[in-house]
Amino acid sequence: MTKSTRRSFTRRQFMGQSTAFLTHVAALPPTLAIPACRSLDRVFLGESRDDSERVTILGAGLAGLSAAYHLKRRQIPFQVFEATARPGGRLYHLPDFLPDQSVAELGAEFFSSEHKSVLELAKDLRLEIREEKPKKFFRAKNQLVPLDKLNIELRKLQHSKDANQGLLPEMPFDQWMNSATSDELLRELMAEWCRQRFGLEPDQISAAHWQMEMRKGPLGSAPRHRLANGTGLLAQALFERVSGYQSDLLFAFRHEWKALRLRPQGYELVFATPNGEERVLAKAVICAVPLAVLKGIDGIENLAGPWDQTDPFRMGNHSRLLLSYKQRFWAKPLREGELHLLAPGQTLWESSFQLNTLAPLRRGLLTLQWGGEGAKQAGPESLTDCQKELAKIFPAAREAELMDQEVMNWGLRPLAQGSISAPWSGLQTFRWKSDQVNWQWAGEHTSEKWRGSLEGALESGNQAVLRIARERNQR
Repeated sequence: MTKSTRRSFTRRQFMGQSTAFLTHVAALPPTLAIPACRSLDRVFLGESRDDSERVTILGAGLAGLSAAYHLKRRQIPFQVFEATARPGGRLYHLPDFLPDQSVAELGAEFFSSEHKSVLELAKDLRLEIREEKPKKFFRAKNQLVPLDKLNIELRKLQHSKDANQGLLPEMPFDQWMNSATSDELLRELMAEWCRQRFGLEPDQISAAHWQMEMRKGPLGSAPRHRLANGTGLLAQALFERVSGYQSDLLFAFRHEWKALRLRPQGYELVFATPNGEERVLAKAVICAVPLAVLKGIDGIENLAGPWDQTDPFRMGNHSRLLLSYKQRFWAKPLREGELHLLAPGQTLWESSFQLNTLAPLRRGLLTLQWGGEGAKQAGPESLTDCQKELAKIFPAAREAELMDQEVMNWGLRPLAQGSISAPWSGLQTFRWKSDQVNWQWAGEHTSEKWRGSLEGALESGNQAVLRIARERNQR
């Protein structure tokens, strides 16, 4: 099998830990050396070498890593195949973007106190959790609207019999919104929520899904958290916990899944690797690849799924722009929603924080997130446009020294093709429940309650493992 190019330990560390053991084995008589080598196999491969018990995980994003984590806790052998060169998927951070401060996030940055699985995992991995101040304002049509006032109006609509009369699962959100209220500002605020939360325009999202989101509680009401050294560290720490000293044996990176063949013995998986095509026969599979990638897999139609449709595989559009400055010219903390910059769907906040509370905060990191159709256009020129708009609002920005900048357009990433999943209008939601015990789906798109979130990804990996373990216990 092709070896992964990513290791969780250096070659020097590996040699230092294993040389003494191998020297000892070489000095043994042949009759003793063979059992010793078998012991070495157990050190690296685990107690079980029975491939019939091994679970193959497709994708090393958060859902795939979650599945590996729960399989390891149950002592079920597994192997993970990942198309890219790193774990984490859409959890992606730049650790050295702003010296002496927090990392910069190109993917998810915040999570809610309602996301219990994320909080529990972060504590288990001993990652420092920082509570963020809740979002207080929402901005649309160049007006700042207090979030609590917006939620009062949204609650009225949610419980209005007139507004919800004739609401159908396939009804587009904009159709319901325009019939429910004539308040232009309220309409624009709801449209902005669609763009920022799901990366979709109001005519693209299901009205029924908006209702489901509102049932979780008022928008922005739950306390938010982030990890001190970057939320992207969650994936890296989880990878290291799962792989230990066996990353090359448990994880195969740069293995892009291309085809599926059903065989009497199980599932034949075809991968494209830097060294050519590779085929793996798997008895049990947890499929945790991004939603948009699934439809392009040759032979996937042999499994139950909405393969003849388009809408179930469309993704939301989010892009992330990062700007780090040597001088923190905005002086006061910038919270999400307090500035509305270039176009609909954009929101900006400050991602820098003080590591040393006794020292003044001088350098600063700004994050601009862009959601909706406009986010598809994000590129290097967007960074220049953002700087021009900042200079209009903050005159001191003209003299501030820009240290670094970065842009991530998730729609242009071929192995993601978008940011998060959400039910589109006109879609009868497909429930990602496999009709085959040994093939389980995972990923944020499979979670009914926490779709499009870190919680949904973690929960789905755990649930997939529970279903496989339940079947094995019944044998």
